[in-house]
Amino acid sequence: MPSDAQATAQAWKLMGGRGRVGFDIPNSDYVFAVGANVLETWGSVVVNRHAWGQARPAGAEPAMRLAYAGPVQNNTAAGADLLAAHQARHGTVPAPRRRPPAHQGRRGRPRRRLDDFAALVAKWTPEKVCEITGLMPERFTAVVDGLKKAKKPLVVVGSDMDQGGGTGPVRIGMAINMLLDRVNKEGGMRMIPL
Repeated sequence: MPSDAQATAQAWKLMGGRGRVGFDIPNSDYVFAVGANVLETWGSVVVNRHAWGQARPAGAEPAMRLAYAGPVQNNTAAGADLLAAHQARHGTVPAPRRRPPAHQGRRGRPRRRLDDFAALVAKWTPEKVCEITGLMPERFTAVVDGLKKAKKPLVVVGSDMDQGGGTGPVRIGMAINMLLDRVNKEGGMRMIPL
């Protein structure tokens, strides 16, 4: 069966990565799950649910916030602190047509490549993304603010039914983790050697 693990592996390979990619949800303080049903079927669900429950002691401020965007009302949407969109349109996450900077920087001229990447993503204003995807603008802003304020934010991208979507959305999520400096750090995206 196709799965999100396959899409993630292929996305990482397209970005020039080696090994496997893991997501340290238990040690993150803000998880933005885009289509990834992390509390029901995505990844190591037992670990994810345990971490989510441990981060929410009765009567205390949660140690982890969870934001979710996706077209399906599932357990992750129900348990999320912020539902960025429960009616996000299927297959509407914009995908880059070029390789993101993790791969380009190794081929030389990294500054020019980062400028190319910046020009590519500059077209995707928050207003345009919300219009195309169905995300609610005020909630989109709340997610961005949450990612900026968190000490250990993490973006996890999956497909609507955990059957493996395209690599474009996964690469965008990985690029955001890179821009947030969340690679190989506690609570971030981990590179695991084969």
